[in-house]
Amino acid sequence: MGSQTLGKHKAKYVLILEGTNDIYWGLSVDTTIYFLGEMIDKSRAYNVIPVIATLTPDTTASRKNIATDYNPRIRNLALRKNCVLADQYAATAANWPSLTYDGIHPNKAGYKVMAQAWYDALPELRPVTLDASEIGETSAVMNGRINLKGYSTRYFFEFGETSDLGAQTNKENAGNIKGEISVSISVGNLSDNVIFYYRLVAENDFIKEKGNILSFQTLKEPSKKRCFIATAAFGSSLEPHVVALKAFRDRYLITNTLGKKFVSFYYKKSPVAAKFIKDHNVLKVMVRALLYPVTWYVQFIVNTSLWMKLFLGSAFVILFSGLGWVCLHKTRCKYNKDTNFVRIS
Repeated sequence: MGSQTLGKHKAKYVLILEGTNDIYWGLSVDTTIYFLGEMIDKSRAYNVIPVIATLTPDTTASRKNIATDYNPRIRNLALRKNCVLADQYAATAANWPSLTYDGIHPNKAGYKVMAQAWYDALPELRPVTLDASEIGETSAVMNGRINLKGYSTRYFFEFGETSDLGAQTNKENAGNIKGEISVSISVGNLSDNVIFYYRLVAENDFIKEKGNILSFQTLKEPSKKRCFIATAAFGSSLEPHVVALKAFRDRYLITNTLGKKFVSFYYKKSPVAAKFIKDHNVLKVMVRALLYPVTWYVQFIVNTSLWMKLFLGSAFVILFSGLGWVCLHKTRCKYNKDTNFVRIS
């Protein structure tokens, strides 16, 4: 394999079957394995993925023992150099008499079987980016499809506000099965009313492939209805805690003068704080922890009927009035004239 050939042709793969005729030229098994290693390294130097193969059977009266001498060494070389291996011996050995015309060279049927073995070994992924789903103001689910060939595969999505992308999700494991699978990854902390570009990327130990670029636009949240800090903390204005806070604002705050002043002050000051919270994950957790008691109270106020509020409020007053009466009547006060102190027991 000449450097001129590798440099001239922009190949993705090079298929290498080396050693069939070496013994006739007086070359040893060690020499065959050495040349195979050289061809692997040279291919990679030109960014071409090498795929080597075990040798097909030899049922002639040659001195070459393929099954015990050559192929174990070839398999070991593939492991040592982390190279793709097409096991041509396994693909042809069982039916070799019908796949050869002279005991060493394949016939038309043999070449057809070998072509399929070459194809099955290629670490092709062919990731396809599909339309996004569950699009909200600050989140979306990115979808795609990958063709697995039995190699351990990872995938992720690249995305950004331009076609240059720039950000990516965490890598997920797709497994090592054979066949086509659908994949999805949810992303949050996006800006509302913005077009995002994205694509699926898949990789295994031999190849990394990028899918087509698609886009989606996050929903727009009207400025007057935003709940900036809670949305930044919980990740979406559609999150139940945020929805409860907005409902409390609409029903109880903006219906009176004091509440309107608070909301007006909040809209002036909160966007800057929300942006800072959005960019710091630890701070988001802390803010959520502080908001939980508030949202629980708000959800109670918003989601319970007037009669239930009156009932629970009355029960609360009766309970604490009763506890106060019990404490008052079980406490005895005594005045000590010598010390001018009142002792409570």
